[in-house]
Amino acid sequence: MCCNCNKISDAIEIDDYDRWACHQCKFRQKEEPPAELGTNDVNLSEVLGVQTELMYRKELIIRSKTTQYLPEWLGELSRLEILRVRCPHLCEMPASLECLTALKTLDLNFNADLKELPAALSTLPNLQRIDVYASHSLHTPPTHVVKMGTAAVMQFLGDLAKGNAACHLAKVVLCGNQKTGKSSLADSLIQGRPLTRADNDRTVGIEVRRWRVGGCSQLVVNIYDAAGQRVYRATHGFFMSAGALFLHVVRSDMEEDDAVAALLEWVEAVQHEAPGAVMGIVWTHADCFAADATASTKQLQVLERVCVEINRQVQAVGDAMRRLEENVEKDFIALQTELSRKWTRVRELRDTSLAILDQLAMTVCQSHTEQEENESTFEDMQNENHLSGKVLGDIQLQVASRLVQQSAARIQASTSDKLASVLSQLQAQHREMQRLEGQLAALQPGKRGAPLFEQLQKLRNQRTQCPRILFSHSVSCRSGKGLCELRRALAALMEDRKLFPHVGLKVPLNYSMLERLAQEGRALSSEGVDHADVTAEADRAEWESAVTSHVAQQASLELRAVCG
Repeated sequence: MCCNCNKISDAIEIDDYDRWACHQCKFRQKEEPPAELGTNDVNLSEVLGVQTELMYRKELIIRSKTTQYLPEWLGELSRLEILRVRCPHLCEMPASLECLTALKTLDLNFNADLKELPAALSTLPNLQRIDVYASHSLHTPPTHVVKMGTAAVMQFLGDLAKGNAACHLAKVVLCGNQKTGKSSLADSLIQGRPLTRADNDRTVGIEVRRWRVGGCSQLVVNIYDAAGQRVYRATHGFFMSAGALFLHVVRSDMEEDDAVAALLEWVEAVQHEAPGAVMGIVWTHADCFAADATASTKQLQVLERVCVEINRQVQAVGDAMRRLEENVEKDFIALQTELSRKWTRVRELRDTSLAILDQLAMTVCQSHTEQEENESTFEDMQNENHLSGKVLGDIQLQVASRLVQQSAARIQASTSDKLASVLSQLQAQHREMQRLEGQLAALQPGKRGAPLFEQLQKLRNQRTQCPRILFSHSVSCRSGKGLCELRRALAALMEDRKLFPHVGLKVPLNYSMLERLAQEGRALSSEGVDHADVTAEADRAEWESAVTSHVAQQASLELRAVCG
């Protein structure tokens, strides 16, 4: 019942838990509600008026700009059929939703901080639609499942309810021309020590190997070593996905023009298959230069030229996008309505967000410049110490030697936060512009057709999904120079949930979990042992026993039950 007109309405809206009104009145209740109304532990029957006002409603809309948790008493609205939640800071949905047996539609659009849906939703018998549009932080269910529709989401949540585990798998794709040291780099990353391959040892097609990061990290990385010969490049696209980290491997002693051409070619290849993917550059054969300053100067020159060319291509897409928007703007100006002014304001905000995104795309040059400055500072400290005949204290030496690592970590954390924020803003701004343009098309149906707006949307997506090269690192697989720093940097980067939201998310228990445990057991039992040596029957039996033992220790009873 509306607090203003006393009319009974099927749609009641609650704003910040203190508005009880129909859509026509939206009258603020004069009497302040109980303070406990917004908390999780409030019982519906204990709140005055709640039962009579909401118990028989079929639709409920909750809006709040500050609420992070919804009250558990929502589960007592047994006749509720439509629930719409608009709380941008909402973190999770209450478990009591499993009691809403009459619920048919769950609208969770525009809840930017919502991270996961409760698995119990799969038990609701009448639930036909789940909307999570613009809920950018949602990782359970994953994005690819959400795109498949409500049926796929319900199936995933149902499987999740039967048993689940955190998945710490990540994917790294090594890209680069032949003889750049990709295979040696993969070997060195996996073994944690410098390793090189014979000069005539060539990768055929693509090789996939597993790297257990170890230490405090649960991360398990699948390294895809892509052959650099052109004859194999046509097949590389099958292994390029947006959730992977792409490392462009370049020789440090490569000619500047050749290095620029190679990087641009591989960046374009990745952008074609996985637009907007996270990329990095690894300079191998770092011991080819006697002075680090010489190598750093050359690498910085290459990076600057690559960034200039990428920015030129990105701006070309932006110019094409703006030309189409100018045509739309002419139609808006002709209307001279509030619709026109609102579209112009949103476009100005969008242009500001794009400028910030372009700055973040230059992070690779910024981090490389700061790394060079820190390395120079450390060398100066060592030289001064040598000339004065003194020895740096252990603490000073540790602090100085980790300047580059701390700087890279700081830039990485700052960049990932800013990237997530600006991309979320751009999606919301483009979505609002598209909505306003739809209203314009309705007002002038014969003037602009749907193809114009479809082309404009494609250009906006292409402009937003610009290349993101976030770091540059030098390493030698012969001497081990920079190897430890690279391994730590890669592990920290891939565990960043803002850049790789799929790492650490919950997945249903299935046979792939057993396969992962078996591969972990093989890796553990083969540490320090060449696979070629595991040929004798006794050695083979011992090796297989170690693998089986690991699986038996790690596999839970739930996993065994699911896998039958």
